[in-house]
Formats: sequence, C-alpha cells, structure tokens
Amino acid sequence: MLLFVLFTYFTYKWIVRVSKRQAEETKKLEEEILNRKDTHS
Repeated sequence: MLLFVLFTYFTYKWIVRVSKRQAEETKKLEEEILNRKDTHS
C-alpha cells in the first residue's frame, strides 16, 4: 500500500514538472513566432 502511494506521489510530481517545462517551451515558441512577425512587417 505504501509503495503504491509513493509511486503515485512521484509520478504526480514528475508529470507536474514535465508539464511546466512544456508550458515554458510553448511560451518561448509563441514569443519567437511573434518576434518573427514583427521583424517581417
């Protein structure tokens, strides 16, 4: 039972960390696209 709780906890922490990193990368990509549009216009 304890092992299952620990496994769930660490899996949750890992998912949160990965989703945060993906959100940051998405934000960077959006900023790059916006910057490119600004330079082209």
